[in-house]
Amino acid sequence: MRTTAMLVWVAVLLLSGCAFTPYQAMDAASRQKVRTIGLVSVPNPPQYQVSNFSSPGLLFGALGGAVAGAAAESRSESLDRILRSAGFDYGKRMEQALTSELERAGYKVVLIALPRSSERKFVEDFSPMSAYQVDALLDTSLLGVGYFDVNFTDSALRPTVNIQTQLISWPGRQTLFSETILFGYRNPLISDTHIPAPSSYMSSDAEGVLNNRDRSIQGLDYGIASVASHIAQRLGGAHRAVDTSAYAQRSPAGGDGAGINPVRESTPMANVGTNTRVQPLQAKAAQPKFGKYSYVVEKMAKANGCQGGTGAYLTTDAGPIEGYQIECDAGVVYAARCEYGVCNQQK
Repeated sequence: MRTTAMLVWVAVLLLSGCAFTPYQAMDAASRQKVRTIGLVSVPNPPQYQVSNFSSPGLLFGALGGAVAGAAAESRSESLDRILRSAGFDYGKRMEQALTSELERAGYKVVLIALPRSSERKFVEDFSPMSAYQVDALLDTSLLGVGYFDVNFTDSALRPTVNIQTQLISWPGRQTLFSETILFGYRNPLISDTHIPAPSSYMSSDAEGVLNNRDRSIQGLDYGIASVASHIAQRLGGAHRAVDTSAYAQRSPAGGDGAGINPVRESTPMANVGTNTRVQPLQAKAAQPKFGKYSYVVEKMAKANGCQGGTGAYLTTDAGPIEGYQIECDAGVVYAARCEYGVCNQQK
């Protein structure tokens, strides 16, 4: 069924770096001019994938490769079914993460749906743009989303979000920024920016990915958040660490984000990655800070009988995933978690 798509994806990753979007930094003059960014709707993959690059079958010619490919296809179909039945939508989650991070960087963001011939290609049909007034368009094409091993010596399956992105001026359509970003899986033949996945989200085999749906989703969410934060920092010109603390709290038991390795880049930008420890959800900040969903959480708390609260303050860093607390009367604490704009009480 989708074996062809899987083989095409593998072939794409084996190509040389010249086939991929090169890194072009956004200069200071462009940052001064761009105030409103049109975010082109993010494509979904035709299938969420589980690779099998470490299979011994690949050592035995075409027949062994066919067996390894069939196993990868079966696992990919299972992962795709699991994620879609859980309502996981990569495109929507990346749009929400990018919107939040770009707004934090000071941009106004307008989501724009434009036709696309393939999820692997940038948009080429700009005819609907007459209805929009923006300074630039941010587009992302998709190389792969799922869980991937690397080779015979590195068989751990890691959450992977591999994309290419570009910011072009509008209406001039001049490239202001471009980059190939590989979170998780990385092909050494590609000149890219690599963001390693935390070991706490890796699995030694496909069963570990398929039998732990929540952790698998959390790993992909972490990748989405890391990529979105990285892009926003590139466009903001900030040479600072990727802020993943708001997402690292989603690590499985025993993984607090401390195992995150520094980002290894082929580009000259320094200090993009950092080791990040997680602020416990229930720990009150010394100086309470309020977030963009404080009002929403306060209304939720009041509807649930919280009286006399002093306001919903953040218990995590601001971002697409945020924790909030309110101290109600009689020492009762109301806690909530807001994930990409959807807030739910935490008990």
